[in-house]
Amino acid sequence: MTTEITVPAAVFIAELRSWKGTPWIESGAVKGVGCNCLGLIASALGNVGLTRYPEALAPFKGMALPPDPTKLLRGLKTHLTRKALRDAAPGDLLLFRSAGLLIHVSVLTEPGVVIQALRGKGVVEHKLVERAHSVFGIPGIV
Repeated sequence: MTTEITVPAAVFIAELRSWKGTPWIESGAVKGVGCNCLGLIASALGNVGLTRYPEALAPFKGMALPPDPTKLLRGLKTHLTRKALRDAAPGDLLLFRSAGLLIHVSVLTEPGVVIQALRGKGVVEHKLVERAHSVFGIPGIV
């Protein structure tokens, strides 16, 4: 997918960090009000000018139930660039799976550190404690 602009990873990460303390809310995507993991990332991308991503990554806003993980993963693969785990860089999207299903996404902010929206904790930045299943670069983040 091509994007209309490019944004330095540091700018994207700064936007994500400005969401710290936002509570976790299912299907949420509003800074200071509430978000889930996808809502955080999609809204942050939109806020830095990558306007094609919010609909691509969070088309499920307002739904009472989370999106089907298989369909969501298929959509992510359509819009993002798969990378080897060893090549993960700040600004990349990390995907986590359980029992073969996509259950969570976060963004690498520095080696071994992620920012993410967690149920019960809200938006937090901390050391990576689980191994990501896969890594995707976000076209437009440089």
